[in-house]
Amino acid sequence: MPGYLFTYENLLKSYVSECVTGRNGEIFINHASPNIDGALGILHYSSELMEHDRLLVAGKHAYFMSKGIPYYFFLAPRKQTVYPEWLPFYSDWIPHPTWYHKEVKTFQKANVNFYPLLDLLLKHKDQERFYDVAYDTSHWNGNAVALAYDYIANILAKDNPIFKPVRYNEYYILDDTKVSYSVYRNEISKFIRLKHTEDFSCSVPPDQYLSFSGFNAYCVNHTKSGGVLWFYSDSYFGNTHGSLAVTPFVHNVKHYLHRGYGLADASKPFTKIADATLAFLKPDAVIEENVEMNRSPRLTTADPLLRLLGDYWMKTHGIFLDRHTYLTAFSLSNAEFSGNELTVQSGSRLTLKETATADDLGRVVVMGKIDPPADSALRIHYQVEGGPEQILDFGLHKAAPAFHQTVHVKPYSKVRLSLEFLTPGKYTLGRIKETEDLNEKIGQARPTRIPPKKP
Repeated sequence: MPGYLFTYENLLKSYVSECVTGRNGEIFINHASPNIDGALGILHYSSELMEHDRLLVAGKHAYFMSKGIPYYFFLAPRKQTVYPEWLPFYSDWIPHPTWYHKEVKTFQKANVNFYPLLDLLLKHKDQERFYDVAYDTSHWNGNAVALAYDYIANILAKDNPIFKPVRYNEYYILDDTKVSYSVYRNEISKFIRLKHTEDFSCSVPPDQYLSFSGFNAYCVNHTKSGGVLWFYSDSYFGNTHGSLAVTPFVHNVKHYLHRGYGLADASKPFTKIADATLAFLKPDAVIEENVEMNRSPRLTTADPLLRLLGDYWMKTHGIFLDRHTYLTAFSLSNAEFSGNELTVQSGSRLTLKETATADDLGRVVVMGKIDPPADSALRIHYQVEGGPEQILDFGLHKAAPAFHQTVHVKPYSKVRLSLEFLTPGKYTLGRIKETEDLNEKIGQARPTRIPPKKP
């Protein structure tokens, strides 16, 4: 089928590697954003992406909840999901459940404040267009930006009235703008424009508060006495159709901080940047928007604390070690425990007495906070009932804020878990402030880890 798609589009002078021509001359971008490859099932939403997506939002939800800050996550649909009737005629020949609906199910299982935006657009799509015919089909247009702002603001306003949507025409408008894309056509598109720009001033935030070079703005509204909002987004709010990192929310609050994606890397993990930013500017709420098939913010592997918080919030089964761990849940082999200190020899083991149950993605975890005597090596032993024992080695750095390792097995498997210390010495079970604060916020000593059930 991909070969046929290429031949068909080549004959139309619209290459499938770049753009695809749909019904009624509608154009779908397929290079920087492989929308058609995803829509037709050529590009799959893998279990690895599901895992990272879920940990991404669950970890951020838990992190901000531990600080007493509400976090709201919104998922925007792409053009092919809002307008499947405009896909090329050959799309009817291929069963292709969309990424969007799979992503919705994935994020729903994170148990966070999650709001899909597809139904909102479907409700109004007969009254106004939300995507261009050809100009910029990788992004929604100003109509969608304005509608989504009003919807998001109303959701936040239920918890905090400062976020009540500002009035259209008074604080922002939609302009008809003549645009064109390559050889395809000229058209009129809707762009959003802010009014009363003299009320606020914006600059690029200092580098220590950033992890991505684009879509960043820090604005101060001189007419407001209070209110702080953080807004993480991709280019759907950050760089399209007049929405250039400064949204109508700038008229809601005194301080408005917009940042691209919330990406992270090994040197600047998300939680480290967030800690620094909180010392500078603590928000009343945090919004994050991602669009369907947005694979760029999947870098949770660079932040073991974020992954740990995600699994802690979702009550994923496995081994969790910190200063509050009840070692009575473990069998100790060749190890001594006193206070928060564990003295081990090479080959000492902690074995979880009860079996862990893998989640729907086939995951159990070994995670926590241990201060080793030096950079050390540890080994996870795991055995699915009826199968052979397997091992997974990892390093534990002395200065690490947390560690997090995932063991992948079949979904809902019963797993025997133990942790072997390959480096002898004294290990201190450490403190994870975020989990302690999270427990205080939700009013329990430790999340109850109920075995996952098959659907």
